Amino acid sequence: MPEGEDFFILCDSNQNGQDLFKVLSDHAPIGIFIIQDGVFCFVNPKLESIIGCPAGELLGSDFQRFIDPAYRDAVRKHAVEMLKGTRPIPYEYRFQRPDGEYRWAMEALSSITYRGQRAALGYFMDTTERRQAEEDLRRKTAELQEACEKLQQLDALKSGFLSTVSHELRTPLTSILGFSKMVRKKLEELLFPLLPAGDKKIGRVVDQVTGNLDIIVAEGERLTNLINDVLDIAKMEAGKIEWKSETVSLVEVMERAIAATASLVEDAGLTLVREMDDDLPCLSGDRDRLIQTVINLISNAVKFTASGTVTCRAGRGEAGLTVAVADTGIGIALENQQKVFEKFIQTGDTLTDKPKGSGLGLSICREIVEHHGGRIWVESAPGRGSTFCFSLPLPEPLPVSGDPDLLVRQLARHVKTVTAGDKSDILVVDDDPNIRELLRQELESAGYGVREADDALAAIAEVRRKWPDLVILDVMMPGMNGFDLAAVLKADPNTMRIPIVILSVIDDSDRGYRIGVDRYLTKPVNMEDLLSEVESLLSAGQTRRRVMVVDEDAQVLRTITGMFTANGYTAFGTSDGDEALKMAEELKPDMVIMDNETSMRLNVVKTLRFENGLENAFFLLLTRPDGGGCV
Repeated sequence: MPEGEDFFILCDSNQNGQDLFKVLSDHAPIGIFIIQDGVFCFVNPKLESIIGCPAGELLGSDFQRFIDPAYRDAVRKHAVEMLKGTRPIPYEYRFQRPDGEYRWAMEALSSITYRGQRAALGYFMDTTERRQAEEDLRRKTAELQEACEKLQQLDALKSGFLSTVSHELRTPLTSILGFSKMVRKKLEELLFPLLPAGDKKIGRVVDQVTGNLDIIVAEGERLTNLINDVLDIAKMEAGKIEWKSETVSLVEVMERAIAATASLVEDAGLTLVREMDDDLPCLSGDRDRLIQTVINLISNAVKFTASGTVTCRAGRGEAGLTVAVADTGIGIALENQQKVFEKFIQTGDTLTDKPKGSGLGLSICREIVEHHGGRIWVESAPGRGSTFCFSLPLPEPLPVSGDPDLLVRQLARHVKTVTAGDKSDILVVDDDPNIRELLRQELESAGYGVREADDALAAIAEVRRKWPDLVILDVMMPGMNGFDLAAVLKADPNTMRIPIVILSVIDDSDRGYRIGVDRYLTKPVNMEDLLSEVESLLSAGQTRRRVMVVDEDAQVLRTITGMFTANGYTAFGTSDGDEALKMAEELKPDMVIMDNETSMRLNVVKTLRFENGLENAFFLLLTRPDGGGCV
């Protein structure tokens, strides 16, 4: 006898069993029915309610009477499979009530013996509301997905628009700032000294002109900072931000940020206080981005502090290295302290108070700090000032003894430099005539000779006519772009050592450095910074800047090559002595740094001294004491 059939035999033959079955079926929350010879021979009240038909009409009628014709064949097939025991899973189909309404039901069947004959016991559940809810959920999910895709498209369009507009603004800003500073400088140096000193009217005009030029420069620089913030946010959202990894001194980061904001603090009449430990260890990270973070925090403190102090702290904390910028300003309410790190959020009433900035600076700080594995937070109360803090994890200790900066300075002393001539020849390549004119005036004022080219092909012709000492190059030009031109110059043995400075609205320094350019600056550029880079490249030359490091200790190898790379050298290395000989012959390094044991085993110095192109190479051998580190 199949499992379960004895109960229904009992109900069929025993009065107590029949009473029990009636009580159970009358109070069951689902429909229960028995089909024999294809017709209903028992139905419970719940089934009458679900189908909407009284028992008198159901009993003796075909069980397929209410099934939607489109589902009848499938229902019959599933019923046969379930009664055979080959389909234990209930099945769902649509049925029609006598009033014409279509609804959905879930049905399961079991084989039983009823009144001495084979029958099917059915369980029937109305699933219309559930299916409707699922359908509503699918529809809403599809609508949300469509809305999400539209938002992503709009966000991409927004980012693209911001990026395009920001890049387009950078070129005219470069001209505005450059010529404004140049006019101010020439007026102060050449024209104003010729004017009568005692004439009050002329003095007022001089002050007014100077003040107007200062306003133009200040507003241009403010607009530049806003453009840079917008571009940073757009790149961070798109995951296209360029990160560098180098050895960073936190004290240096703080000092450079303080120097960059000194005039801002002074103009606001505030006092800046330094509280920094001198023995902080170096960490690995993006130096420029960390400096940007501290600058943003100091600038933010100045904006919201009418009087008092701005205190910059750096030291060790429980989570590693900790930086704090504290002010005596207006403070931030507790409910707003997390909001200030969101994009475009500013505290205060922006309808009545003048907005102070774009609301992007702190959001950018959070992105930079979290990229470095740290966290940023604020401690504040209204009227009691604010302290913005961020922590960075300490790096793992390196197995190299001594001060890395001292090692670089000691090694760099041995690098011979080539002093630039009195009239170094610089080729300026840019399709914008205003930018070329600005660069010409600035470079000629600094004592350099200048040639111009308005596109890449003209630049190649100028280079072939006479090799320049340095090339300043734009990226976005008609025909061949600046990256391709730089690649052509760096691939030619005759021109590969000419220093190349890219000056462009496109911020893609990684691509430029992969090609081999020496410096990458974005417009609008600070002319003092550009001239400093030009002077540095021309004075150092390109004949003593390639360093090969050979050491069997991989960590030591990475550390030394990293230090030289961070200081502007082209450094490459290997842990294999035999491979080092091949690399030296092929790449012609200007300096070879090698552990003494490998050098003696392969007689490297004697071997390479007679190699063509290495006659004047400098060799530095590192000895390894019993303690393990290099000295």
